[in-house]
Amino acid sequence: MNQLAALYPSFNQTTRIILATFKWIGLIPFDVECISLKLQLRSVQQIQFSYKWILMTVAFFSAKVVIVAIFHQQVFFTYYAVGLINDMLKYIGGMVAIYITLVEVFAQRKDHVHMYERLTSTDLNKLVFKLRQGKEHRKCLKRFNFKFFALLATILIIELRIFLKIITYSKQWRNVWVTNFPMLSFLRLRVLYYIFTVDILQAQLTSVRVQILKVCETMKLVKMWHPNSKQYRQTVDKVCNSLIYLKQCYTDIWFCHFHHNQTTGWSICFIMVSYFVQFSSDLYWLYLTVNEKATDGYGEIILCLCPAPLLICAILYSTERCMEVSRQVGTLLHEIPKHSEKNLYHIIYRFSSHISHQPIRFVAHSLFDVNYKLIKMLLTAVVTYMFIFIPFGWDAPKVKDFITTTPESHFPK
Repeated sequence: MNQLAALYPSFNQTTRIILATFKWIGLIPFDVECISLKLQLRSVQQIQFSYKWILMTVAFFSAKVVIVAIFHQQVFFTYYAVGLINDMLKYIGGMVAIYITLVEVFAQRKDHVHMYERLTSTDLNKLVFKLRQGKEHRKCLKRFNFKFFALLATILIIELRIFLKIITYSKQWRNVWVTNFPMLSFLRLRVLYYIFTVDILQAQLTSVRVQILKVCETMKLVKMWHPNSKQYRQTVDKVCNSLIYLKQCYTDIWFCHFHHNQTTGWSICFIMVSYFVQFSSDLYWLYLTVNEKATDGYGEIILCLCPAPLLICAILYSTERCMEVSRQVGTLLHEIPKHSEKNLYHIIYRFSSHISHQPIRFVAHSLFDVNYKLIKMLLTAVVTYMFIFIPFGWDAPKVKDFITTTPESHFPK
């Protein structure tokens, strides 16, 4: 059993694999390594940016665009106008999101570096070191590792199930799948990288919360001592210094979150739009299948609908959890017994005011908040999309024609 366990990769090894994956697709344009549960730059003073992976990704997807343009009749359902529009919107939306993401990675590379510099700042390093025995930081990172491989495995199983089914009866659908799979895989990894950075921030906030809990417990014990005793004064002074230190840690975390919003704002905006178009397009094909009472294609189209909502829920869950931990920090501050200590009162007041005026908030360049309210916006958009396109489906060809065969295009060449 011990020999078998030794074959499994360690926690640090899986984290390095994840970071290497993000780097190989161009999402991290510099060297990052995971050492002792924290991210470190290989050289903080002289940062060497690496653009080869970005250029390789751009070249790969540009080649795919050219191939799709040349063989568009074999890729898209060109014999049905509304279906063509749906598939074109889905493909163009995904490709635009990819190019926006890569441009953003290049343009915001300095903010990206500043985020990691803040994460590896002296105060946060000391905070994580204090909590290493409590394993709070390790738990947060292990949680992401589990989410990364679980989501990736689930999506790959879904995609494999779709491919194995459609390859037997629809050459056209197979071409669509082969065209879209690399594009969708890149966007999914971008979402997972967004979740990774959010979970790192949550780990740091959890560390602050645990320290504040310890401060609260300490202040509950000092009431046993006389206010003029030396032990009492030393303990109160130590608590005040700890809160000042934790306030600086929260400031570093807030700036990390600010740089995170700067480096991911446009990409996450276009990815959400791409997922909306993708889900709406697949839902429209499902409507046509149901409307024509076709016997084939139900299961595959339903499976096509699953990955986008799954990833959207995963990203919103991570952001909401991170913001919830931030709110808990503010709540715990007010639960610290003050024992008529004016200095302690002023420190807590300034700390809580700082949290209330500069909360942790994930946004896409002020266009929308990345939280559960986004679900309502997306559902409203999907319903509107369907109301617009459903009337055009009345003139659609029979579903069995575009599921099982590849008719000739009715568009002029």
